[in-house]
Amino acid sequence: MVCIQESPAFRHGEYVKNYYGTLEIKYFGGGYLPVEFFFILSGFLLALKVDKSSENKSVFDFFLSKLKRFYPIYICALLIIFIYYSIINNAIIIEPINLLLEILILSTFYGPLNPPSWFLGVLIFDLPIVYFFMIRYKNLFYILSPYIVIFIYINILYQYKILDVWYQNYGLLTIGAYRGIAGILLGCISYKIYDKLKKNRLNKSVIFFIECICLFILLKIIFGAGRNINDFIVPFLFSILIITAFLPQIKYVSILNTKYISFLGNLTLSIFLNHWIVFQVIFRYLKFLDLKYLIIIYIILIISWSYFLNKVLNNILRKVFK
Repeated sequence: MVCIQESPAFRHGEYVKNYYGTLEIKYFGGGYLPVEFFFILSGFLLALKVDKSSENKSVFDFFLSKLKRFYPIYICALLIIFIYYSIINNAIIIEPINLLLEILILSTFYGPLNPPSWFLGVLIFDLPIVYFFMIRYKNLFYILSPYIVIFIYINILYQYKILDVWYQNYGLLTIGAYRGIAGILLGCISYKIYDKLKKNRLNKSVIFFIECICLFILLKIIFGAGRNINDFIVPFLFSILIITAFLPQIKYVSILNTKYISFLGNLTLSIFLNHWIVFQVIFRYLKFLDLKYLIIIYIILIISWSYFLNKVLNNILRKVFK
């Protein structure tokens, strides 16, 4: 386990964590729920890619492709947070075996140094598992997937009553790993539904009405009171919105495909992995400022920092692999 000293730096870290929780509940109660969107979208795009490919990669090659894409930014974020805690704050002592697990992205199964990295670890390990069953047992895969999704969500609901759980163990895996599998499978199911619907000319007004209802409920939950059983509606709302967004008669995808959205899209992973450490730094050294200014500074800094990291990493990788 990661051992944290009882130092002023750590106590301040706890203050920041508590402040973050207060801020989340007050302004963004369901701020943890968009993670489900990325699980579902990953599954949707995976199913789309498999469906359109004439020849699929081996599971090992698929795993390596994901690792090559995600690992550099992961290790960079890990290094930054390790330096911040261990050297600047002198607040964390981590045993060599746990540091090795962090480097191998296995710490996501007991609680990583950088809390947001649990999502990436789950994605890297869950996607190849889903991919294997999808290409090996395609028909059976789509028959069983809905039952597996419902089974996982019902079990989490029964055990915890909320969806925001990830490091707790449940059998051989953590709840986060099961959440990832459920989300990815729901994305695959969403693609199948989309594939059937796209051949029909659905009424645009009906689709628009459905989307408005889904968005209204979604925003009410995300900006609501926070962790409760309403969380379990959110994955299915995301599923509906992803399906409708990709339908031929809907223009959202082409509208969103602008250079500004693409720019932010390329930074999404870096923003997600670094948002916790940037938040801690800002709310530690600039806490004398008014909250609205802190939030503005935070948004500007996390985007700028993520852009800088991506630029540096891309230049390094280009030189290494040219």
